[in-house]
Amino acid sequence: LSSLRAHSATSIACVDPTDPDTEEVFACDQVLWSLPSTPAAECVGQEEIFQCVGVPHVDLLCEGYHSCIFAYGQSASGKTH
Repeated sequence: LSSLRAHSATSIACVDPTDPDTEEVFACDQVLWSLPSTPAAECVGQEEIFQCVGVPHVDLLCEGYHSCIFAYGQSASGKTH
């Protein structure tokens, strides 16, 4: 079992709770972090998520490309908003 934490704006770290000094860092295009344990000032709002994720997909659709946004998470966690 491991836990995740934001490592930077473009990476996350997977930390082994039994050995906090060991972590694996994974690169991403962008990290949009918003968890209950995150301070409110650091949480990403719906508008920023739409601007980062939604707008580029809408632009691609308007250009005739297929597009898909896959949201993964716990039930009732707000993925559809």
